[in-house]
Amino acid sequence: MNALTSASKTRVNALMTCCAASLLPGTDVKKVGRTTGVTHGRVSAIEVDKVVIDYDMGSLAFDNQIEIESVGNSTFSAGGDSGSLILDEENLGCALLFAASERGGPNDRGPTYANPIATVLKRLAIELHKA
Repeated sequence: MNALTSASKTRVNALMTCCAASLLPGTDVKKVGRTTGVTHGRVSAIEVDKVVIDYDMGSLAFDNQIEIESVGNSTFSAGGDSGSLILDEENLGCALLFAASERGGPNDRGPTYANPIATVLKRLAIELHKA
């Protein structure tokens, strides 16, 4: 029996397709997070540099990040949502959520920051192939 179901193959192919495309400001996105469940947002900025995140080991700065704002009445993400796959308007994986703030951002509901999925796959030396 094949380990990948048809639905899984479709998701992998969709992820691979999206890797070639870039998100633009104004693109609607969504995600399912452990803490916040399904939320909707909008890309507010791309290629954001010097995103400083405080960790127990100290502060780290990240470049070429995607900033997402909530389009609902609450935040796009919260603690525990890190690692969520962010989907674009066509339900294609386009970014990986890694940080958020409770305040600030374009609508003062706290920005969420994500790594472009193509960068994540490249850094992890992952190659996706069509089935």
